[in-house]
Amino acid sequence: RMEGSSTGQSAKGGSPLTSSKGSPTLTKEQHDLVPTRFNSPTFCHHCNGMIWQVWGKQGLQCSKCSYVCHHKCAEKLTTPCSPENQPKPSSPLPQLNDVSSSSAASPPSAHTHSHLPGTHMIRNRRFNRPVFCNLCRQLIVGKTVSQMLFEQGSQCIICRRNYHHECATNLNTPCIIPYNMIIQENSTLNSGSQQKKTEKESNEINELEKERKETQPLETDIQKQREKEQIKQGNEPQSSTSQTTDQSQPKTEDGQKQQKQEEEVKPKGSITFVRPPGPLEHEWIEGNLRISNRDTCFVCSQSIYVPATGGLSGNRCFWCNLRCHNDCLLSLPNSSHPYCDMGSLAPHKLSPLCVAYNPSTNKLYIDFQKYSELQADVKQDKEKNKQNNKLVLVLVNTKSGGQNGLAVIQHYKSALNPIQVVDLIADKGPGSGFDLFSEFLKSGKGDQFMILGAGGDGTIGWIAGAVDKLSAATNPAIAHLPLGTGNDLSRAMGWGGGYTNEDLDAWLLEVGSNSNAQLMDRWELKITPSKDPGNEKKVIFNNYFSIGIDAKVALAFHQEREKHPEKFTNHTWNKFKYFTIGAKDAVIEQGGVCEHLQDKLTLKIDGKIIHIDADIQCVALINIHSYAGGCNPWGEEKGENWEEQSMGDNNLEVVGIRSSIHLGQIQTGTSLGVRIGQGKKIEIWTAGSGDKKDAALLPFQVDGEPWEQGGCLVEVERFGQSVMLVKNKPVVEEKKVEEKKVEEKKVEE
Repeated sequence: RMEGSSTGQSAKGGSPLTSSKGSPTLTKEQHDLVPTRFNSPTFCHHCNGMIWQVWGKQGLQCSKCSYVCHHKCAEKLTTPCSPENQPKPSSPLPQLNDVSSSSAASPPSAHTHSHLPGTHMIRNRRFNRPVFCNLCRQLIVGKTVSQMLFEQGSQCIICRRNYHHECATNLNTPCIIPYNMIIQENSTLNSGSQQKKTEKESNEINELEKERKETQPLETDIQKQREKEQIKQGNEPQSSTSQTTDQSQPKTEDGQKQQKQEEEVKPKGSITFVRPPGPLEHEWIEGNLRISNRDTCFVCSQSIYVPATGGLSGNRCFWCNLRCHNDCLLSLPNSSHPYCDMGSLAPHKLSPLCVAYNPSTNKLYIDFQKYSELQADVKQDKEKNKQNNKLVLVLVNTKSGGQNGLAVIQHYKSALNPIQVVDLIADKGPGSGFDLFSEFLKSGKGDQFMILGAGGDGTIGWIAGAVDKLSAATNPAIAHLPLGTGNDLSRAMGWGGGYTNEDLDAWLLEVGSNSNAQLMDRWELKITPSKDPGNEKKVIFNNYFSIGIDAKVALAFHQEREKHPEKFTNHTWNKFKYFTIGAKDAVIEQGGVCEHLQDKLTLKIDGKIIHIDADIQCVALINIHSYAGGCNPWGEEKGENWEEQSMGDNNLEVVGIRSSIHLGQIQTGTSLGVRIGQGKKIEIWTAGSGDKKDAALLPFQVDGEPWEQGGCLVEVERFGQSVMLVKNKPVVEEKKVEEKKVEEKKVEE
């Protein structure tokens, strides 16, 4: 089966078939309809009406594929029988060669992703409306009371097909196949056009062979006669190879040309194509459209009516999200969209036609040449800005903040090509995603795709560190979908302080169309303990590093979340808990170990020792415009004797905070921090090192990750730069910024 194919393959669940010429075709396998009595409400799969009768057997049911219909609808059926839909109790995992008319190789036995491409990702699901099983086509209600109330059935988070719990364990049909080419060992991949090229060359060889047989003397009879004579004389007959290579029988010009052509065309391996050649065809998923949505069929432009009972009525294309009536699929080749254009997310969605799998490395990767060919065919309305036509790699941390990462994964797995989405926890890092774009990185085209990091500030640091290790000529830009608690980096980039169930498709389109790439400094923090100088610790940070009261509050919050993670699943509750911990420190502890910080550390900026005030309880080194949940203790004004704050100016701003109350005032915007200095190299000696004799543990914090540290030497220098996607400011706001700059110049003059 290939859903949405118009090449004469069988369809699933009532989806009609069309031939390559567009004429309706039915398989030879017809329904075996048997009169059946139904003991529960059942609906006709042809007209979606309820099957009812006062007595006797109300309707008909196919013994092969469980298709049910009215007696009156039996003569009107246009959908072929799909016996593969029948559950098989001992069926293995779906095999990819079940979806292609050509012989496709088996799926990879090992893959860098935690999920094998082409197989379903089944999750239990609670349905709030009538839903029908895509396998047995029956209503999903659940067998036990707990299932009826909480999790009636299961759903694949990729293709969004719904199943009974027992049907989900017996699936023998694959999910969406995210690639097109399977490259066998020792084969070379040029592009998708290799298929057509090979067919053309093989036809030329056949023509040459035909001409050779017509023009070259027939040597078969002569060869047989010589063999008979040798046998009579008691000698072994010479091989046909020695005869054909005899110098007394030189090859004709056509024969030599044919041999040379055969040697050039002889493949080093083999390439198997999962899909038929040509443009991408629709892949239809039948039924379970939302009742409230009055979707319009793109073939007949009529509304797709979904009855109150739901049912498997209507079809949805996985790639472009178009809707279509079951019967209108017969007219698909003559419609306005005979082929799939990947929908509204096409500029950022990876077409399966340019994805290949290499069994020798057990990895998926993009055929860059084929991708370039497809990009050239993108419609003009989606090519207004070439910078926006960038593929996206979504890297999600499911443990960040309120733990909304799973919802993000489920959405983008079905909205994009599934292999564009990587679970950083399950896949143990972003390596599998970078392997997919290896051809981009090797050819110096790393800037032709972008990374969407979904998580907290630490997640973006993790991703930026992995990008640094690629050592590519050009690196992809990183956008931030904020799923953490503070999300200071996302605030500084203009993407907001947290994800609040916005439309993720619209959010991605805004990232692609309303952003610009900017460089951000990354800083290396080297900590040398005074008691063990050989045990150095190096940390890379993007946002800020601090010592003092703010790190103490963050450490208390972190320890509480580690003890009771189930209590910290809501973003608003997390911020409230953070506030209560800070208030407790301000009222009861009043700084504690952070009091008299000037006696516990020595600060040096660019080689010059800086004395801090006696009431300072925190020293923070800030790289971006957002700190501690959205505030900027440095302030927006440039001020005298200071350089303008920027995340890419190779400078850190050093700020002092007097107490927890002062920190609260900064967060509410009623006060600013104490400006201490700006510099390119910062050194700090804490208690227990140098002239400081008190060896008390001080709270440290790097990008929201806190810990306690004994006496040590802290050295901070620039490590490098990362490319970040920053949201464009509104025109009104840009005008205000320009007016402020003009006023500042006038004041200076």
